[in-house]
Amino acid sequence: MAERTWFPYVVPSEHRRINEFVGLVLATLAILIALSLVSFNPDDPSFNISTNPRFAGSATNFVGVVGSYVADLFFQTWGFSSFLIPIFLGVYAFYWLASWPVKHFWTRFFGMILMTVTLAGSLGMSSFHIRDHMPAGGLFGAMLAENLQRALNPAGTVVVLLASLLVSLFLATTFSFSSAIVFLKPRFHFVSVLAERWAERKARTAKSETDRK
Repeated sequence: MAERTWFPYVVPSEHRRINEFVGLVLATLAILIALSLVSFNPDDPSFNISTNPRFAGSATNFVGVVGSYVADLFFQTWGFSSFLIPIFLGVYAFYWLASWPVKHFWTRFFGMILMTVTLAGSLGMSSFHIRDHMPAGGLFGAMLAENLQRALNPAGTVVVLLASLLVSLFLATTFSFSSAIVFLKPRFHFVSVLAERWAERKARTAKSETDRK
């Protein structure tokens, strides 16, 4: 009996109409989450505010009461790194709409989770707050930053988080140091030109001093 896996259900299929339907649903969800986060208001109904007739049906969030609860949950958990969620979801939706094959899905999925966690931990080290209401890294980011700094001190924590960010880029995207060098080299060509001119100038100066002697 063939082993069943979830993989065929999480990547675009051979049926374009089904792919477009799934992509549209995912894109709609990404847009709603993004609107909820952008219009977050700590005074709206949320898990921190008990039911009150004054707030019923009067949420200022762009997505109403549902959006206020979603934004509150995401920000409390992940802080500002929650904005990565609709971005990743939107990119994923585009792959479905275009019926593009998703290579190494689980590797990329893990990379996106790692990137979200890393950003939350990085923000957890800061003193910023979301509208003076909750930590910028959310509950998870604050706990991660606190534990890392207790074990590694701030300097070690920064090194670990930077390494984690690079690993997440490797896993979630096509980023690599070789491609980055190829991309940046022509744009920083003027640096090598200036260095060569400086070296030539020093050589001419040294030669002229030698000729005087």
